[in-house]
Amino acid sequence: MHSSRSLRYLLALALSATAIPALSAQQITYYDFDVPQANPQQVSYSCAAALAAGAPAPLFCFNDRTGANANPSFFLDLYPPSIDPNPADNPPVGSYQYASQMTPAQPLQGSSMWFSVPQKVVNGFTTWFAFRLTPQGSTPQGSQADGIAFVIQNAQGGGTDPVSYCSGLGSGSTMVGSEGGCVGYGGIDNSVALEFDTFQNSEFGDPNANHIALQSCGLNPTTGFGLPNSPVHTACTVQLLDASGNPFYALDSSPQTSSANPAAVNLADGNIHQVVMVYNGRNDTPANTIQIYLDPPFVPGTHTPDPTQGATPILQGAYNIATSISPFINTGSESNPSMDSAYVGFTGATGAAFEQQEILAWTFTPHSTVSQTQPLNTNSAPTDFPFGTHSYTVTYPPNVVPGGVTATITASTISPALFSSLIGSTPFAGSQCQVYDDTGGNCIVYSVSCSDASGPVACPAPAPANPPTNCVANPTSPNCIAVNTAYNNSIQPVSPGYLQGDPFYTPILQVAGNGSVATVTCGTPTATGECPVTVGQTVTIVGETGTPNFNGTYTVASVPAVNQFTFASTSEATVNGGNLNSSNVQNIFTSYMPQNIDGTSAGSTHTFSDFIATAITMVGSQTQLTAQTNSPMGGASDLLTATITALSPQVPGPGNMPTGTVPAIAPSTVTFSTGPSNNLTPIPNCVNVPVTPTTVTTGTATCSYTAGATGSVTIAAQYSDAYHIPSSSTLNLNVTPPYDSAIHLTFGSTTLTWPRTTTETVCITPATSAAATGTVKLLDSTTLLKTLPLSGGCAKWTITPVLAAGTHTMTASYSGDTNNAAGNSAPVIVTVNPAPVLMVPVCGPSSLVSGNGYGCIVALVYDLGLVNGTLTYSLDGAPAVTVPVDFGLALFAINKPSVGTHHLVVNFPAQGNFAAAGPQTETFTVKKPQ
Repeated sequence: MHSSRSLRYLLALALSATAIPALSAQQITYYDFDVPQANPQQVSYSCAAALAAGAPAPLFCFNDRTGANANPSFFLDLYPPSIDPNPADNPPVGSYQYASQMTPAQPLQGSSMWFSVPQKVVNGFTTWFAFRLTPQGSTPQGSQADGIAFVIQNAQGGGTDPVSYCSGLGSGSTMVGSEGGCVGYGGIDNSVALEFDTFQNSEFGDPNANHIALQSCGLNPTTGFGLPNSPVHTACTVQLLDASGNPFYALDSSPQTSSANPAAVNLADGNIHQVVMVYNGRNDTPANTIQIYLDPPFVPGTHTPDPTQGATPILQGAYNIATSISPFINTGSESNPSMDSAYVGFTGATGAAFEQQEILAWTFTPHSTVSQTQPLNTNSAPTDFPFGTHSYTVTYPPNVVPGGVTATITASTISPALFSSLIGSTPFAGSQCQVYDDTGGNCIVYSVSCSDASGPVACPAPAPANPPTNCVANPTSPNCIAVNTAYNNSIQPVSPGYLQGDPFYTPILQVAGNGSVATVTCGTPTATGECPVTVGQTVTIVGETGTPNFNGTYTVASVPAVNQFTFASTSEATVNGGNLNSSNVQNIFTSYMPQNIDGTSAGSTHTFSDFIATAITMVGSQTQLTAQTNSPMGGASDLLTATITALSPQVPGPGNMPTGTVPAIAPSTVTFSTGPSNNLTPIPNCVNVPVTPTTVTTGTATCSYTAGATGSVTIAAQYSDAYHIPSSSTLNLNVTPPYDSAIHLTFGSTTLTWPRTTTETVCITPATSAAATGTVKLLDSTTLLKTLPLSGGCAKWTITPVLAAGTHTMTASYSGDTNNAAGNSAPVIVTVNPAPVLMVPVCGPSSLVSGNGYGCIVALVYDLGLVNGTLTYSLDGAPAVTVPVDFGLALFAINKPSVGTHHLVVNFPAQGNFAAAGPQTETFTVKKPQ
């Protein structure tokens, strides 16, 4: 697992009997059994059959076939580094932890161990466990027997397999099958078992004393209920389908490791063996398949088989668990019928021969919605919500969380395709959700809700800052909530981030209509949810499978409680299930540093709703292409400018891509092209032009383009980078003939200081002895300043109003007459410098007593008058404050400055037609009263 915290710390939180109510522990995480061994409340030998809507307080239900209440038990054993939950304990040897002992080294034992909360299995799951079978007996039959099994069941009890005569006792969480060759699962009705058989019972069709098989006797053709299970391979070994649809028996008579170089495995050799079972359910891709691995190479730091290292299942094929179990337990999590769950756990048995049987570690991760509930820490410490192979953590700033507030995190799995459709109408279209390895190829959405003793409440939120705090740069700000997730994954995200939605994919418990309005209640049957919506917001209900249903888009009419809202509806139906989402999505955190997503990541959110980890966060962009002139003359240079705007301010804007990242991030670039619209070619020296940032959301790139032939020319600018959706823009230029050397444009001065002006003179060299007549247009770039008639072949004009400070490209366009052709003059650059400004601050008093004020009158003038605009002042390095300047004066005061020496910096930045003045520093002292 990629985790920013020690695994041991996570486990202590995950397994504490007082921290996790049994009903919320909907994913199983036991890297050892130290905590159950130390907390008797987690184990019971007298579990009542759990109901769909509830479960007994203990997390583990132990059942002993002998009735002695001795097995299973806990056994202190050496955990080698391959499974040591804390490798730092004693490397490279490992450390001693408690394992679950299914049977001791005694004859004729039978036991079962069930997790007391039914688990969702129909929609798929991934389970990993480590076991050790150590031969102990010495009898004529042998020194090992009979094996263990991983079992999924919804047993009603009282059944007997007519072939093996294995019988079941109890039901549900109290269920246990027969001992000996029945391996503890034989006789358990409505079940499927993955057996690890270490004794050859020839009458059962065992091929040897070392085999693995998937066993289920299927469904009763009359009642449709699952038959009692049996270890008989000739009758009850599950048939899988290969890639071509051909059936084969799920029996491995001589197992080998799931590795690139397989080696023979003796199941009862006293060594630790690791198993991974991946069942893809009806909503996974591919649907209804199973894969079973034995001692595979793992992705480092995870329990995920690594195909790049040769991990190959020992058994795999098409399989539908509904052909082995019916009915399932109704958890109320889906529309009617909502049968999706069963008990999961292990059985073990010995016969005349015997062995010591241990389960050392176990995780079980459903591929569907699950919940965890924890009291929120009030002392700024992280609150962890462990979900087996992934976890969620939230850390609040100080003095935000009141006592007695409990948070529920609901983890919903969604497919990458569904994620893309959910954000398709948002600025983050193009983002990719991070796939978690143990979810059947799906992403996880974390939905958050809170409650206290009075019921559902809005989750605590820090006070909003104005302006908003940049929580990425200031993660310890009192206005920021830190969220992070740690998870098993094979592919590290390129640019990890979080998307937040209000809501994004919130589970719905019920929608009830009364003919005029419908009331939506958010949550699951085992957890109250939050409907993070506001009145007037547009939301969409998706995923309801009942008839009728409320799938569609609605406007929120009222919010009577944090877990409810209403909308107008004429329906009188009441339906269960579905999910709520809207397009109100924002990117609350993006990391561009070489780190994993499991590093603590702070977002500026103030509502505690739905979050999803993303692998690549891309937002839309918009490119606008402009030219210095849209009518350049042939042979003249024209400056092309592409302005790129990010359609969301939540990620760095164009040109702000950081450097030094691993892997390196491609810079923001623009490529300029020209030619016919269907055959554009790049302009030389204008390919992959870097974008220069201008604001947090915009950037520009320029290209100096020399027009060739006259006429219409298409220019295109194509923008791209790693984190914005590419965009482009085109522009048509009308290339005019080059300037006419007969048209002379001169100025009295080409360098001025505002507000001085100059005289512009245009003369036409005539083609004949007659002086040129007609008119000339005087232009500042493309802006027409004046049209003048020629007199004696010339026109003269003092430019009014005066030109603004800056650089001006001046040209003259001649109309032509009977003897002289029309044309344009060569451009002349006129530079107008801003007026120098004199700034005179008058501030005081230089020494004052605490409790009094300090004030300034600042005069700003230039040589021809008074200055208007704004100035700034900064006290002791604090952020600058802006003050208006009217008719040359600006006034401001510092109210009751603190005791000590202060430095006030006054500055007039360059603006408009005025040059900068300052900065100037004024120093004053504040004394304590005598």
